[in-house]
Amino acid sequence: MPSETATDRKFGTNVLWNMASLGFLAFAGLLLNFVIARFYGASALGLFNIVFALYIFLSQLGVLGIHFSVLRYVSEHATSEPEKAAQSVTGALMLVTAVSTAVTVAAVLATPLVRWIYPIEGITTAWLAILPGLWCFSINKVLLAVLNGAEYMRAFAVLQALRYIFILLALGCVLVIRPAAEWIVFVISAAEVLLLLVLAGVVHTIFPNLDWRGGRNWIRTHLDFGLRVFLSGTIGELNTRIDVLILGSMLDSTRAGIYSVALLLAEGFAQAIVVMRNNINPVITRDLLGGDVEAFTRFARRISGFFALFMLVAGTLLVAGFALTVTWLLPDAKFELAIVPLAILIAGLVLASAYMPFGMILSQSGRPFEQTLFAGAVLGSNAVLNILLIPPLGITGAALGTSLSYVVTAVLLIFIMRRVYGIKIWV
Repeated sequence: MPSETATDRKFGTNVLWNMASLGFLAFAGLLLNFVIARFYGASALGLFNIVFALYIFLSQLGVLGIHFSVLRYVSEHATSEPEKAAQSVTGALMLVTAVSTAVTVAAVLATPLVRWIYPIEGITTAWLAILPGLWCFSINKVLLAVLNGAEYMRAFAVLQALRYIFILLALGCVLVIRPAAEWIVFVISAAEVLLLLVLAGVVHTIFPNLDWRGGRNWIRTHLDFGLRVFLSGTIGELNTRIDVLILGSMLDSTRAGIYSVALLLAEGFAQAIVVMRNNINPVITRDLLGGDVEAFTRFARRISGFFALFMLVAGTLLVAGFALTVTWLLPDAKFELAIVPLAILIAGLVLASAYMPFGMILSQSGRPFEQTLFAGAVLGSNAVLNILLIPPLGITGAALGTSLSYVVTAVLLIFIMRRVYGIKIWV
């Protein structure tokens, strides 16, 4: 058995690789949104982010929690029983392909409903342009979960970054062609199609002998696990976009676009939490299913303290940097209104950062239904706070509601870790 020092060293290396990937993802996401804002304006940016929010939500229906299931079982079997892990991967791919196809067809049929909820110019074209990416995205989530579960974290980091390399290449074509604003979302579809081709090849090198006959035996297992946990993923993704969706329906695409700048920067910052969570998830499965709560508690305490300090420093620098450069990056004076919402969002993330990386602890330790209840409580608090605060406070209210929901997340995790697992990190 490897020592704690060796385990920490491997964990630290994986985190560094994924943090480097994070840096590139944040840069690419910022560039994409700033190009839209600079060349097309706040209204076009609002249209892009409303459609993208709907896309992210539907992608969770397309994957149906199957990525959580394959992450859980590959984490458990990749080392000890690789043949069983390969069968698990095969069954997951068969199932997600069928589900994603059905959801994409349903999304096409729902186009009039989207146009009715968001009567924005260009919404129909933008919606249809992003749907090819919807089909691929669900499958890509399963393939990335395979890499995560098998602890190929360097490959995971590189391929996460590759998605945004493809987005930037497509963005370069947009800058040359300069299509109408509603066509910009097609860069998402183009990137997901290309990423699917690469991911399929990489996963095949890890599990070269995919057993399609044996994989059929895993379909019921993945479907059962996925149905119990998929609401957690759906709710989790919707939670990251609920403020934009409510803003878009309550206010207008221009104010949604201004708020999107603050949200984009906060989400880029929050990717540090995602990186930590992705690296922590296999450790949760290994330690908690193995009954070594004490080892996990020591590990969690070491990791969370350093991470919270990192988030405080990085968050302060981010807000200060944006306040100093916003007029240079985005000459339209409207975007200065994003400074206060950004500061509020970052404050919430910093306050919750010591616990949010453990957000998948229930699912990873075999409690998918409880994971769904947890995610639902977080989404409910976010939605209620946004609905209450947006009418009187506008985009500041959206930021305050979402920021408070981050704190709710941390409080719930403290309760869950202590009550369910007997784990006390700090409080």
